[in-house]
Amino acid sequence: MDTNNVCAILELSVTFDIEDLRNQCLGFVANQSESVLNGDEILDLSRESLQAILKVERIMSGPSTLFTSCVKWARHQLQVEHSIKDPNDLQIRKTLGGLLYEIPFPAISATEFAHLVGESDIVTNKEKSAVYYYLASRRGKDKLKFRTENRHERLVNLATKCTKGLLPQSQCSACGSFKKSTVELSFKTNKDILLTGIGFYTAHNGSDYAVDIQVIQEKDSLLQDKLMVQHTENSTSKVSFDKPVSIVQGMLYKISAFAHKDIGYYGELCSEICVDDVTFAFVSVSPNASAFGLFGAGVNSIATSGQIPQLYFIAVKS
Repeated sequence: MDTNNVCAILELSVTFDIEDLRNQCLGFVANQSESVLNGDEILDLSRESLQAILKVERIMSGPSTLFTSCVKWARHQLQVEHSIKDPNDLQIRKTLGGLLYEIPFPAISATEFAHLVGESDIVTNKEKSAVYYYLASRRGKDKLKFRTENRHERLVNLATKCTKGLLPQSQCSACGSFKKSTVELSFKTNKDILLTGIGFYTAHNGSDYAVDIQVIQEKDSLLQDKLMVQHTENSTSKVSFDKPVSIVQGMLYKISAFAHKDIGYYGELCSEICVDDVTFAFVSVSPNASAFGLFGAGVNSIATSGQIPQLYFIAVKS
């Protein structure tokens, strides 16, 4: 499955009601949405398949990309089905119908919304007014027809340099062998976010591996699970949480992860990085840290030089 064929496979899964394949396709589209939604393959999707994409819980693209892609899809439908070479806004609006309300316009700024739809008639003046009022006052949510939750998932690349090989600090000074260890990452943010997943480096031997993950705030465990890190052609692989973890600005959080196989890469970690006005400040972890006792005695806990190179999150609008 790749960006060139995922739309065709999704269409087949919807047509023949193959739920597992449908979910795989939607997961791929969510992670590669910029490439998929900006490509031409999406133009041939059915309304049902496009709606399935618009309804996914987390997606890397924001409302602007979703809207632009939907308009492009509607234009194509009008050209193919009705031979309308240059459809107007009202024809596009009629073709989109309820699909338009799946786009979370209230999750963007008033300026971005104005640039996006201000001079078109695809969104009615009444709908525009309702969105502007909500953006300015955070009131009138019950009068909005559009989805209001922000599903635009951002990616934070923490590692400034990637090196192939086993992490040097995991080698035993006494016997020279490499030990499987708990890797850790401590961080604060300047704004409230929802942590939706982690990007791990892939395994040393190129296979999939299981990883025990815990997200901790002081001594409270906010998430504890065993998930699989899939092998990819790239050095990193995304692990998504079933339920996002709420991160409160200014508070210190720790991610502890124990990989059941050797990780094949490591990198140099940033001390601070900003993505879409959300600043992540990272704190070094002592090589002898206990990981709050997560994995018990006998497991060597090491400082992360960058074996957790990516975080996925959704910004929480105030």
